[in-house]
Amino acid sequence: MNDGREISTVKYEVLKRVRPTKEDREEILRAVEVAKGRILEAARRKGLEVRVEVEGSIAKDTWISTDRDVDLFIIFPPSAGRETITGVGLELAKAGAGERWKEGYAEHPYIETEVLGCKMDIVPSGELVPGKKAMTAVDRTPLHTRYVRERLSEDGKDEVRVLKQFMKGIGVYGAELKVGGFSGYLCELLIIRYGNFEETLRMAAEWRTREVIDIEGHYSHGSALDAFDSPLVVVDPVDRGRNAAAAVSLRALATFISASRHFLRRPSIAFFFPQTDQIELGELMGMAEGRGTELIAIETACPSIPSDVLWGEIHHSLSKISGLLKEKGFTLLDAHAWSDEEERVIFLLELQEGRLPEAE
Repeated sequence: MNDGREISTVKYEVLKRVRPTKEDREEILRAVEVAKGRILEAARRKGLEVRVEVEGSIAKDTWISTDRDVDLFIIFPPSAGRETITGVGLELAKAGAGERWKEGYAEHPYIETEVLGCKMDIVPSGELVPGKKAMTAVDRTPLHTRYVRERLSEDGKDEVRVLKQFMKGIGVYGAELKVGGFSGYLCELLIIRYGNFEETLRMAAEWRTREVIDIEGHYSHGSALDAFDSPLVVVDPVDRGRNAAAAVSLRALATFISASRHFLRRPSIAFFFPQTDQIELGELMGMAEGRGTELIAIETACPSIPSDVLWGEIHHSLSKISGLLKEKGFTLLDAHAWSDEEERVIFLLELQEGRLPEAE
């Protein structure tokens, strides 16, 4: 285990790359003002009163320059019904996006766009009244923003930035189905709980599956495990009925634990900014041959559907293919899927053997 000076040096180098500059912040501000103006003008024409607020990492100042996505929320008053939020709200979001946009879908639709070169998700939501149940899953987001802003110091924000880039570098950053990893909010909660980047990794290095983190003490350890069925349980401080780590897959959790152990033994900037080389098909087949295993690749056309819906179907199909191979007696070593989300979906499976012995 190293003495910490090497880790400090790596963190310093990472922050030089990911801490937003004054110019970065000004670009974000200009994009927000343009989209916000469009939305408020569209609302005025419809005779609606809404608030438009920046949420997420931009609002909490935990964003990194390598991930400049803006979450812009259109917040309807408590009197607005769900149909208004998901219907009229989506029309306002499209107005904010301008001419080019794509519809995304989480619990309800939102708009993905780019404004003045900044990626932006424009999300219709309802104002959450204390003591009342949220109409949509995103309604609690402003509470997340407030919770984090009240508990993170300026140094703490930089610790979050380092942790986020580490997650990106090892491929587990993002709660979307495509990744099945750690959300920005979850990274923030880990730093709030453990204080800094290296302590978070030291704790993670000791994790096993079914680890429980409950910052506000909503549950006893056992009752938290009873309440949530996930590889990692991080009770949402602002909603005791929600696991903030519900999206984290067993694969992503195992990757983070392993990477934490390896980084603590030998800190390197490569964990944050890995060099990725393209592998030719022949080289890949040669690697499988050297291992004495068999690779199966299946390519199919990509349907034109929202990303999270697409990846839900991809994971479902991969599970079905894997299950069928096991049912037929094959030993499945690993299975992955890839898509460009436009034209192609590829399933890649590694088997212990490519042919079963003939039945006696």
